[in-house]
Amino acid sequence: EHPATQSAQKPERLREIDLLRATAICLMAVTHGIFHMEYAPSWSTYVSQAGVYFCYAGFLMAFALAQGVTANSGAANPTRRRKRLFQRAGFALLAYYCVALGAYKDEIFHHSSNAAILRAGGTPLAGSSPLINLLRLATLLTVPKAGDYFLCFVLFLVVIALWPGLPQALQRRPIQAMVASFVLYGVAIALSWIFPYTVEMTGKLAPIQGWWLMTIGMNAGSRVFPLFTYAPLLTAGIIAGGSYLRSENRQDWLDRVTAASMACVIITALLSFAFWPPPFVPSAGPLALSTAVLPGAQPGLIYLVGATSWSLLICTLFAKLLAVKQSVLNSSVTRFLVFAGQNSLWIIVWQYVWIVLGVRLLHPEVGTLRTLAFLTTMVILPPAIVFILKWLRGSLLPPHEARRTS
Repeated sequence: EHPATQSAQKPERLREIDLLRATAICLMAVTHGIFHMEYAPSWSTYVSQAGVYFCYAGFLMAFALAQGVTANSGAANPTRRRKRLFQRAGFALLAYYCVALGAYKDEIFHHSSNAAILRAGGTPLAGSSPLINLLRLATLLTVPKAGDYFLCFVLFLVVIALWPGLPQALQRRPIQAMVASFVLYGVAIALSWIFPYTVEMTGKLAPIQGWWLMTIGMNAGSRVFPLFTYAPLLTAGIIAGGSYLRSENRQDWLDRVTAASMACVIITALLSFAFWPPPFVPSAGPLALSTAVLPGAQPGLIYLVGATSWSLLICTLFAKLLAVKQSVLNSSVTRFLVFAGQNSLWIIVWQYVWIVLGVRLLHPEVGTLRTLAFLTTMVILPPAIVFILKWLRGSLLPPHEARRTS
C-alpha cells in the first residue's frame, strides 16, 4: 500500500517528495539552458519564466517537507541523523565550490575586471592576488551569482543538524512558528533595502559580503536566495511534512491541502496581475507585493505565498496519483524522476558542466530543432552521468562497501 493511504508507523521514503524535487530539477535544467543561450527563441521566454517562478521554491519545499517527515518517522537515531545532515551539508558545500570556481576562474587566475560580475548580479572579488581571491572564495566571503542557492541549503542543513529538535518545535506550535517566520522575512527584506546591492555598499560590506548575501540578501539586479527571506516557505514545508506523516487519514489530508493550495494559487495569480508590472525598484518600497522575481533580488510576498502553494499542490497531486495508480512507480519515467530527485545536488553540478560544453557543441540558438535537442540533453544527460558514476563506484567497491555507501 502506498504511504499516502497507510499509517505512518513504518518509516518509508515518500516518493511524492522525490518527484516534487525532480520536477524542480528538470525545469531548472531547461531554464539554465535557456539562460545560457546567446539567442534564445521567443517561445522559450515563457518556459524560463515558469522555471524562475517554481524551481527554487519547489526545490526548497522538497527539502523542508523531507525534514518535517524525517523528524517524525523515527527512521534513524539522533546521532546518525545529525551525521547524515552534516554529510549532506558537506556535499552541498562541495557542489557550491565546483560552481564558484567555474564562475570566478577568470577573475582568480587572470585578474579580469569585476565590473562584469557586478552587472550580472554576483559579488565581486576584492583580493589583489589569486591566493587572496581563493581564500575569500573558500571562506564564503565572496559568493558568485546564484552561489547562495547552494549555500542556503548548507545553512539550512547545518541549522537542523545543530538543533535536531527544531522541526518538532515548529510542528508543536505551527501558528507561532509561521508568525515568527514572517517576522524573519520582514526583517530580511527591510535590511536588504537599507543596504542595497551597489558598488558603494559592496565596499562597505566587503568583510561579510558573502554571509550577508546568503542570509539576509540584497536588492540586486538578479535573484538571490537568502535563508531568512525564505523562512516562511521552509517553516510551512516542515509543518506540512510532519502533519502529513502523523495524519490518521492521509487521503482526507491530501484533499484538504490540495483544495487550500489550489485556492492560494488562484488568489496569488489574480493578485499578481493587479501588481503587474512588478514594482521591484527602490522607489516601490521595501515590501514589493509582486509575484515575479526578476529583476528584483528579494521574493515578493505574493510570490512567496504563491510559490509555496504551487509546491504543496504539485506534491499533493503526485501523492494522490501514486495512491490511485500504484503502477506509476514502475514506469521508466517515474524511476528516472525518482533517481533525479534523490541525487539532485550533484545533478545540478553536472548541469553547469554540460551548459558549457553543450552550448559549444550543439549551437542551440541555430534553429528550433537544435534548441529542443540541447534542452532535452540538459534534462537527461546530467542524471545519466550521475547514474553511471554511481554504478561505476558500486562496481569497483567490494559488495559490503557498495551496500554501505549506496
